Amino acid sequence: ASLKKNQKVILMCAIGGSLEVGTKLRPDKYPDGNQDPDRNFGRESRALKAAFEFINAGWSGKNICFVEGGLQQWRYQDFPMDGEDYE
Repeated sequence: ASLKKNQKVILMCAIGGSLEVGTKLRPDKYPDGNQDPDRNFGRESRALKAAFEFINAGWSGKNICFVEGGLQQWRYQDFPMDGEDYE
């Protein structure tokens, strides 16, 4: 199946990435965020790279979403891992 540029796309990888400096993924451990000098420009990830490629291919940024924190954060937040089949 091919995607149309007016469709919404959700991108997820293992770590999710972020354009934010520092991190906010463990509010229980770091209530004010974790200031990591290695993340002065955010955290690079495959999902953000894919978003960049979609935008370069002409997609609107309004139709591209990525899961910040990726699959690891999804599991940490105890979100469901099983989905339903849609046709």
